[in-house]
Order: sequence, then structure tokens, then C-alpha cells
Amino acid sequence: MSGTHRMGGTDRCQVWLPAAVRRCGRAVAGLLLVAVLAACQHPPAQVADAAPDDDDDRERTPAVVATVPTGAFQGWLPRPMPSKRWADFEAVLQHGQPGLQVRANGTLSLLHLPLEHARTDATQVRWSWWLDGLLPGADLAQADVSDSPVRLILGFDGDRTRLPGRFHVASELTRLMTGSDLPYATLSYVWTTQYPVGTVLNNPRSDRIRYLVVEHGPQRLGQWLHYERDFRADFEHVFGEPPGPLIGLGLMTDTDNTQGQTRAIYGPVALQAGAAR
Repeated sequence: MSGTHRMGGTDRCQVWLPAAVRRCGRAVAGLLLVAVLAACQHPPAQVADAAPDDDDDRERTPAVVATVPTGAFQGWLPRPMPSKRWADFEAVLQHGQPGLQVRANGTLSLLHLPLEHARTDATQVRWSWWLDGLLPGADLAQADVSDSPVRLILGFDGDRTRLPGRFHVASELTRLMTGSDLPYATLSYVWTTQYPVGTVLNNPRSDRIRYLVVEHGPQRLGQWLHYERDFRADFEHVFGEPPGPLIGLGLMTDTDNTQGQTRAIYGPVALQAGAAR
């Protein structure tokens, strides 16, 4: 594929973590970030307005303060991760457009929308984001610096019997830590510093998690960018097989590995049928 590289490599689903599992936390950290895309056992709870900013996001207590405003993002759930510093999402109006803002500073911020009914009808996803700075030291293909300033995540179900044993081991461990299985496959749209648009990257810990670069470099920083993608065609391009049902969506800004700083704003995400423009 021209210009494409493949790089190897409870209401909140909170559960008690055995000591042996906690010791494995770093080894499965990349998998846990997408495990939240699997359906929870309970429907999304209503959440309060965003908490006021603290002087230092790194001192936040994620399980206590993690919130998200309602409105266009009603039903989206914040997903703090064990041992990760959290930065809240807050409602803002940027250049006349509403969105959810994250001020990242060596932090991880993840919102999850579990789909109560898996979607087989939708083919298109529309979203927008605004970003004021990239992370020059980040590289999604390298486990120790796998940060991303903005990320739209789509989780899919599928025939898990086709997958190797290591996937089932990881999924079982993830269930112990989060209460949910790993999705069959996860596709993320990302903005990178070094990889050109169209590049496909494998998560360095699991080839069931793959990234498709839709924005590259600093040229369009500081402005709203709008996207519409045929995610089913993208999935087939990235994974080499047709997608199963869509079971969840996510928005994620993470700078914890590089200890970078940035400000990201996400507009609403919409699913629809029809041809992409």
C-alpha cells in the first residue's frame, strides 16, 4: 500500500484488582485503554457538570473528579485508568463552536460511549477536533512513547474464535481489571507528527488495535478540523477483513508517556448511513 507502513509490535466497571494482576498493569496498559470500549453491564449513568480546574491536573483523583458535561455528549463516560494522572473534560466554546476541552499535562483523558445496541446499519462517522500543539516525542508505534494528542476510537465485535490464544489471555486479564472483555478489533483515527496521512500503525502491544493517520504535522493547528469517514471501508483497509458490529466509541488525549502538554477540543461525534463526502 503506497505511503503506508505497518508497525508491529458496577456502573463504571470498577472491580477489585488482585495484587498479581496489579503487578501486570504496565504490560497490559495499552490494552486497557481500549478495553473500556466493550459494553458495560449497566447503562450509562447521568453525570454532573465538569469540576472546576485545579492548579495542577497531575494531583487530581480520577475516580472522584472524572466528569463530563451533558448535552451533545450525554451518555459518554469518563474512564480514568489505574496509575494514570487524569485531566478533566470541560465544556467550552471555541471560535463559535461548542466542544469538550482537555488541558493535558503528562495526563490521560478518555471518554467512552458504549452502544447499548451494536450498530450494523451505520457506515459513516463524522467528528471534529481542535488542537493547539503536537507531541514531537510521541510515536504510537513505540510502546514507551505511545502518546497521542487527539484520537477517535471505534471498537468492533467479531468472531473471537478466529483469534490466537494470546488475545484470549489478554481479554481475560482485562475482564479481571475492568469488568469488560477486549473488543474483537479497535480502529483509531489519529493525528501524528511524523507519519503521513494514510499511514496504518499497529499498537505495539496488540495488532488487534490499529491506527489510521488522518492528520499530519503542525500546518492545521489552532483551527477546527472536520472529518467524515466511511469507517467500514477504513476497517477493511486497515484489518484486511470486513468489520463486525460497532459496539463503542471513544475520545482520547494522552501525554502521560512523554509528559507532554497540549490543549485539545473535541466536537460531537455522529454516526450515519450513506456515502462519505
